[in-house]
Amino acid sequence: MVVGFREGLLVFDGDFYNEFSATDILLRPGDLCTHVILVERCHFDVHAFCHSRSPHVRPNLRSADEVERAFRIYVRPRIGTRSIYDLRRREIVELLDSIEDNNGPVMADRVLAHLRKAFNWQAARDDQFTPPVVRGMARTKSADRARNRVLSDEEIRDLWKALDAAKVPQPFPALVRMLLLTCQRREEVASMAWEEIEDGVWQIPSTRFKTGLPNTVPLSQAARRLIGDSKGKGFVFTTDGDHPFSGFSKAKAALDAKIAELREQDDRNPMPHWVFHDLRRTGRSLMSRAGVLSDIAERVLGHAIPGVRGVYDRHSYSAEKSEKRWKN
Repeated sequence: MVVGFREGLLVFDGDFYNEFSATDILLRPGDLCTHVILVERCHFDVHAFCHSRSPHVRPNLRSADEVERAFRIYVRPRIGTRSIYDLRRREIVELLDSIEDNNGPVMADRVLAHLRKAFNWQAARDDQFTPPVVRGMARTKSADRARNRVLSDEEIRDLWKALDAAKVPQPFPALVRMLLLTCQRREEVASMAWEEIEDGVWQIPSTRFKTGLPNTVPLSQAARRLIGDSKGKGFVFTTDGDHPFSGFSKAKAALDAKIAELREQDDRNPMPHWVFHDLRRTGRSLMSRAGVLSDIAERVLGHAIPGVRGVYDRHSYSAEKSEKRWKN
């Protein structure tokens, strides 16, 4: 919202925006629209751009918070004061070089992907804007980024034992176990709400599922025991009752330390590096080992079924998931 002028420049209440109402035009006679365009092009810096555009990168998804975090930590400190219209490819390359050196090539590519989508969003709405991102800036190839880590039976037993002994916040052990038992993504499990669970079935709404479609997840007896029979309100895994659990980095470090301690006591080698998403891949592999049909296993994970079947087959497969995956 335009609130006035100062030394010939528009003064904004907050960030710079593209849309101006008739009331704004009345603030100054003459060529206000031209003045607005000039001011925005000169002063619409990366900081304001990231703040106002990050929700558009992944609309209606929880990952919008991850995009905003990437902008806040990696982008704004280096080029936050630069006008998006003055940015050069060299500056983007230097930004990515710095991220790669300090945080690794995968993180550099994630930031690049977020920037590309935000810049493309702006370019589609402004003929005068040319994105400073081009092909060839990526640091890794998709084949290189693909992980194949699957936890062995021994590692799963170590994980389960360490979860009982590690000094971590109370919801964390049950949350980690739920990752493997449901084969869902970390953020989807962390934000599980009691209102989404009915008669032992967890219905993940489309607004926070990666594919943009709802996913029905029948809960096994083991999964039900983790959360108990009494139904509460709000988030299932929470430390304060108002927000989903979020302290993953610190809790994961404590868990890894406990796993290392347990294996050292038994004179075994350290457990190879693993991440939470490996539990999803592990669960999928265990389904195959148990003889679950591939088509049903993929639907448990919520993967989109490709081809004509994915377009025309809209059956929920709720009963099939329950019978094949969760039968005890």
